[in-house]
Amino acid sequence: MKNKVVITGIGVSTGLGHTVEHCWQELNSGMSAVKIIDRFDTSGMKTNIAAYYRDNAVFGTPRGILEQLLEKVVDEAIAEDDEGFDRCYYSLPNGLYDIEPRFAADNAESKVEDHFSTFFYESNLAARILEKYQIRDYPVLVSTACASSASTLQMAYNAIKSGLANRILVIASDCSVSRETITKFSNLSALSTRNDSPETASRPFSASRDGFVIGEGAGAIVLESEAYAQKHGRKICAELAGCASTTDNYHRTRSNPKGHKILDAMSSAIKAANLELEDITFVNAHGTSTPENDKLESDTLSDLFQGFSIPVTSIKSMTGHCLNASGIVQNVFSVKSIMQDVIPPTINYDGTCEHKNIVVVTPQSVRQRTVNHILSNSFGFGGQNVSLVFSKYMSS
Repeated sequence: MKNKVVITGIGVSTGLGHTVEHCWQELNSGMSAVKIIDRFDTSGMKTNIAAYYRDNAVFGTPRGILEQLLEKVVDEAIAEDDEGFDRCYYSLPNGLYDIEPRFAADNAESKVEDHFSTFFYESNLAARILEKYQIRDYPVLVSTACASSASTLQMAYNAIKSGLANRILVIASDCSVSRETITKFSNLSALSTRNDSPETASRPFSASRDGFVIGEGAGAIVLESEAYAQKHGRKICAELAGCASTTDNYHRTRSNPKGHKILDAMSSAIKAANLELEDITFVNAHGTSTPENDKLESDTLSDLFQGFSIPVTSIKSMTGHCLNASGIVQNVFSVKSIMQDVIPPTINYDGTCEHKNIVVVTPQSVRQRTVNHILSNSFGFGGQNVSLVFSKYMSS
């Protein structure tokens, strides 16, 4: 378990743009990807905003978006490297089986058989990933709700740390902006209805928050053992220094309001990284902009960092909540923060977080500073809690 786990490649695509650099510039400029939906008819819907891809002319069907974005972000992450991988962990949207029937209903050229092809989609996609990117072991699909892609990073970390693999590809993609998905989340009263002001709808940790905004995104992160990366002369971007996960076993959608399992995940991840609380530069929060989630996360962060003033940010204020892909999208930017020594802001924050030791980073307060260690949180329905620690790489 002494193997150091390092990151040698990243790729990302969100409603803000299709490369790491483009998205990073937009994030640090405080740009929002949230807009009025014109992909389908939103009449009669409570929510008609999302942070989604508009270039369907390029990608084609929603399923085409999913596939091509996966390939796009992986190609960015690996650049010209074609060595292959020991393993691949990936995650796809839980609503995947709605995609093809929905598109078929809107497309006169679609065949009835397409409805059934969706059931074989995950296996077929896995086979294509295996072949194109030379995965030496069969890809593993991970599903822990909105914590899924953070869970894939933890699984990859454990495999490398224990010596079971040297190089692993972690990927996720989600294009769930559909009438069905938005209706389902609306029925749970989870979505913002601030349709008259899309850009300001996602406002994590603000008292005026009224729900999250669905986003679309894809991300890829290449993890390797330090020795393997050094042997092959690869540039090391950062270190994945510690991971921990817990499960509430409380409710099928809600987290336990006591927050003790979330607290356990965060403290255990920091301990696994052999760090102290004061070592953490900032928290890359799950920060969805829902009343319950943000309160629970800020409560537990305040309890964990008692006596410390801890900077906290949520990129979901700009990218929306990319659901299944949110963890990997969020952590591509964790790596970028370490590389650039910048904390990206939380836009639309109104200064009303009830905990005085939680300092929400805004566009006005963003400043260049040395980013040594980041605590990153991802939570999912059913009480899935994953905390990861990313660190500036220091050669062993």
